Amino acid sequence: FGSVLLPGTAFVELALHAGERIGCGTLEELTIQAPLVFPEHGTVVLQVVVGAAEADNRRSVTIHSSTQTNTWTLHATGSLSAEPATTGTPLTEWPPHDAILVETDGLYENLAAAGFGYGPVFQGLRAAWRRGDEVFAEVALDQDLWDEANRFGLHPALLDATLHAIAATGGPTGLDGPGLPFAWTGVTLTAIGSPVLRVRITHHQNATITLDLADGTGTPVGHIDALTLRPVTAEQIDGATPHPHTDSLFQLEWVPAPAVPDTAPAGEFEVLEIPGPDTGVDQITDVHTRVTDTLTRLQTWLDEDHPDTTHLIVLTHGATTADNTPITDLTAATTWGLIRSAQAEHPDRITLIDTPT
Repeated sequence: FGSVLLPGTAFVELALHAGERIGCGTLEELTIQAPLVFPEHGTVVLQVVVGAAEADNRRSVTIHSSTQTNTWTLHATGSLSAEPATTGTPLTEWPPHDAILVETDGLYENLAAAGFGYGPVFQGLRAAWRRGDEVFAEVALDQDLWDEANRFGLHPALLDATLHAIAATGGPTGLDGPGLPFAWTGVTLTAIGSPVLRVRITHHQNATITLDLADGTGTPVGHIDALTLRPVTAEQIDGATPHPHTDSLFQLEWVPAPAVPDTAPAGEFEVLEIPGPDTGVDQITDVHTRVTDTLTRLQTWLDEDHPDTTHLIVLTHGATTADNTPITDLTAATTWGLIRSAQAEHPDRITLIDTPT
């Protein structure tokens, strides 16, 4: 859609590299929170942070970026472990028995027309076959880039090209049109630096696939238990410099509510107003105290015997960014998450209203 993105496979490579340096070579899961859109000018700083070992020896991993605006954008979160790598399945019989060759001529032209333009380095799909729910593909870097493959565990452009076989064979099950990697689970490597890959892709429901990766001889080099794809639109990737609160594939949008006619029926209603911050204590203590108090008041109201038409209005001040107004009360903002859960459990009984002051 006219914007230059870091491929989702590069986030995987970054996380695996960080994990390998501390003995955690298995990427148990990695969820892409927001795409990294490169600015037209300037540089992007990447930050990969691995957390301390937890009780089960797993470690968290996060990937952020920052541009000249000096704001940090969270792109991916996940976890690493020292679990042994999955051996993977050899792909020595090639092409696979009973697999049907799929025409791939014109694939990249068709993807470009759909808004997904791949540069020369990424046009690595060489052949694809289909056998039932399985897709087989052969991908390779141009030979003048083979030395570059040794710089990576698995070259991001090469891994990205394996996913192009899905588009060539009809798209993933449960996804209407092209998509981007969203969540990776169980990613392991048993060999590094291969410039050629054979891959077996197994389709599952809900746009999820499993990948077995092998080198040019069919020897396993990696395995991905599950990769889930998600659709993406031009509106979600508009080429603007990323903003930490607006570049996620999932967004909260404010929609003006229609005016209610004066003749609309109305029942009893009560107002639960969230008081302002207590300036006499530190902010963290204030948030915990006030949110806990709000929860108690909400539970008390729900336990009371009210007529079915009685409605609770929770009134906050400075809790949202509607109309581009800043959040001025952290507790009130936290309360909105709490009340949304209550709304889901008690439909049509609670309304949230926020005012700037």
